[in-house]
Amino acid sequence: MGFDIHGVDPVVRGPRPERPDNLYDGHTPKDIEVRDAYFDAKMEYEDSNPGVYFRRSVWGWRPLWECVNQFTDALTEEDFEHGCYNDGHLIPKDVAVQVAADLTKALESGKVATYLKERTERIDGIPDRTCERCKGSGREPAKLEVLEGQAMQGLFGVRPEPCRSCNGSGKQQSWESMYGMEEQCVEEFRTFCAESGGFEIC
Repeated sequence: MGFDIHGVDPVVRGPRPERPDNLYDGHTPKDIEVRDAYFDAKMEYEDSNPGVYFRRSVWGWRPLWECVNQFTDALTEEDFEHGCYNDGHLIPKDVAVQVAADLTKALESGKVATYLKERTERIDGIPDRTCERCKGSGREPAKLEVLEGQAMQGLFGVRPEPCRSCNGSGKQQSWESMYGMEEQCVEEFRTFCAESGGFEIC
């Protein structure tokens, strides 16, 4: 699952590449060279026109959106709340421009870097959680059931396999640690906002 952020009236430099007709036959590309050429051109177009499209996984978007909300008063509570869902919420052009200006100030002043450093330190201080897969045993649940059954029958000699989720430790990092965040991401989103002409969060 991810978030696709589409510019409403973006700054455009050069024509958008046209998608070839019948690019796929079901899920299989009809012509791999045509497919690759199209997607290469599409990527080049998006790189040259950063206000057209911005994408992040759910793990990357939500911490970014929280960070943005820390450094601008342009977003309403409704904007922030709906920005956490894929419901097509619209951020108008004047708000997008103000967000870009506020993020520029926060980046240039070093406030974003400080925010990210403090965020990392806070998350690093969160204790590991008990592994949900093995319930803290460190062993593969299915294998553990087999072994317990064998033990009851007086059968021994089979060693339990370590849990695939925690590598046998019985612990996993906090959920918060999975939501990554870097200053470059803020910079890219600032540029997107400035050139998007407003955007929809889908």
